[in-house]
Amino acid sequence: MRLGTLGFILLIAGVIIAFVSTLIPFIAGLLGGFGGGEVKVTGGGCVVVFFIPICFGYGDSLILILLMAVAIVLVVVSFIVFKSLVKTTHSLGERFT
Repeated sequence: MRLGTLGFILLIAGVIIAFVSTLIPFIAGLLGGFGGGEVKVTGGGCVVVFFIPICFGYGDSLILILLMAVAIVLVVVSFIVFKSLVKTTHSLGERFT
């Protein structure tokens, strides 16, 4: 599978997941909640820009702490991948020059 096709599939999957996740609390509110009680909505997100995570959230503070932990792990993994790609690209450049 080509990487462009894989990227497009992942993008569409992300849009579908985001759309469905916004519909679930709405439908649960219309149906009177999952347990017949009140519906509590909590959410958040993280955006990583140049290895700097920017996290936001509302509701329970546990969600924000969890998102920050996931963002830190993603930053470390992306930094390791970036460094290995730079090293691989540099060594390939030395072979062909």
